[in-house]
Amino acid sequence: DETRQAVVTIIGFPGKAFLNLLKMMVLPLIAGSMIAGVCALQETGAQTGRMAKVALMYFAGTTTVAVMLGLLLVVTIRPGAGGAEWVGPAGKEEVATTDKTMIETILDIFLKLFPSNIVAA
Repeated sequence: DETRQAVVTIIGFPGKAFLNLLKMMVLPLIAGSMIAGVCALQETGAQTGRMAKVALMYFAGTTTVAVMLGLLLVVTIRPGAGGAEWVGPAGKEEVATTDKTMIETILDIFLKLFPSNIVAA
């Protein structure tokens, strides 16, 4: 059973690394395509330039509303607050231990080389 789990972990590593790299590329790709599209529309004429400005303002407005709504919900709901913390018998906080194998630990270290967020890189 341990051998099977080790094989699954080793085979799954390249897939996890690839998906992390894809997630890291999504936001810059979308932002770049939006900017390129708006710039291409501004060059074609006055009417399409006006449409490009409206599209850009719409994008900025919806993004601002989404950020404000997200911040409002986080401040209001406070996710994660009041969660149970592990306290040992002597009243001291203890660090939870995991039962990871050596292979899982090494692959986790290498998986951190491929962040899923470009800001976390």
